[in-house]
Amino acid sequence: MKDTQDKKKSRAFTWSFLLWWKTNPEELKFEVDEYKTLKITQSSRGVSFLYLIFAGVVSFGLNYFAKVDFFWVDSFIDILLGYFIWRGHRWAMILAMLLWTYDKGDILYSGIMGNSYGQFNIPAGNAFIQIFWWALFMQMFYKAFRVECLRRKK
Repeated sequence: MKDTQDKKKSRAFTWSFLLWWKTNPEELKFEVDEYKTLKITQSSRGVSFLYLIFAGVVSFGLNYFAKVDFFWVDSFIDILLGYFIWRGHRWAMILAMLLWTYDKGDILYSGIMGNSYGQFNIPAGNAFIQIFWWALFMQMFYKAFRVECLRRKK
């Protein structure tokens, strides 16, 4: 009997490690219940908005200082998606997850192929950094999406 429990625990640990952004039901319920009263830094949609503002500012800075082509478009899209996420639009959260995954995948691919961005020869594919930013943003986008889905059911 003890062996069965140990196997279940080890499997649960493995799955929780692979799905580390799996959301806690109590956290989701709290966010749904306190939806109108949470500060921007306390709600997942607010933090998602702040993340996208940060990404937009960084993209704009890369365009301005490193003369990287088309990053101003990324800045505009990030800020616009952030606004719609803050307003609670699920389609914006899904689109943010898709675009963020595409963007980080494209940068990783460019790095593997030996390309770089900008006149300062910024390495495009530092894998650890790209995966870190992807995972950080995706966790918050997904949590915001889950909160909105629960709100719609209520």
